[in-house]
Amino acid sequence: ILAGLAGTIPNTTYSGNIAIVELTGVASRQVGIFGAGILVLLAFFPWLNALVMAIPEPVLGASMFIFFALLFVTGLKLVFQSGINSRSAFITGISFWIGFAAENRLFFPDFIPAGTEAFLHNGMAVGGVTAFLLTLLFELFVGKKTTLVLAPNLQELSKLKDFTADLGSVFNLSDKMIFRLQLLCEEIFVFLVGSEPPENSQQKTIRFNFTAGEEGLLVEVKDRSETEDLDAVVFPENLAVASEFELAKLGLALLGKMAQEVAHIRISGVNYISFRLWDSEDQNTAKA
Repeated sequence: ILAGLAGTIPNTTYSGNIAIVELTGVASRQVGIFGAGILVLLAFFPWLNALVMAIPEPVLGASMFIFFALLFVTGLKLVFQSGINSRSAFITGISFWIGFAAENRLFFPDFIPAGTEAFLHNGMAVGGVTAFLLTLLFELFVGKKTTLVLAPNLQELSKLKDFTADLGSVFNLSDKMIFRLQLLCEEIFVFLVGSEPPENSQQKTIRFNFTAGEEGLLVEVKDRSETEDLDAVVFPENLAVASEFELAKLGLALLGKMAQEVAHIRISGVNYISFRLWDSEDQNTAKA
């Protein structure tokens, strides 16, 4: 709407580019700039445009078939990269089939107002909105949640330890799971505090979100420190000859050994760190 009022084209992302990167293996910014330059040249050389238009339709159809097949597989990878559970399966399945029904006009097409056909007959739009609403529904109403906000100061460690200890009664956790939770949360907190210079830590906070559900206890940490990627921290091959730097990161290396679905994403200067803990008894039951 704002772009239309300004008389310009709205900025958006194109999911198809994900499949192109998967197909070609090329994700360089310079390649994108070079491609944009070619599009500019097409406007000044009509014969180049005619050459592109002369590509046979069967060739374009075959390339689009491969393109959308790869896009579908890439989408499945994003869904299953953290494992499949009842929640993700429900959201993915319902959203996919509602989008499919909308695109193929299988959902009471005669009752859809003419003014909304452009949206309600678009499978991507309807399926995307359905996935968003279902995810929001699960986030707001499913599972027990609690949040702790700390200042990036090592003096806050005692608050973190007491808070995680109290979660045992709130979420009905075993003593072993509380110990693992305290250890991992403290290691992440110390890691984030140590990554930020004291003069830059003013008015910044580190937020811990704890969510308990049938998939175990999900811990999400959010802050704005300039830190290295947790994926780069590895367990030393030989502790006897490990360097002092490697030993200092030993606690973080244990994160991948003691927790599941460990992820670290940095978006617009914000760190999002998450991991999931299972009670040992519940995990054995699930495996059985």
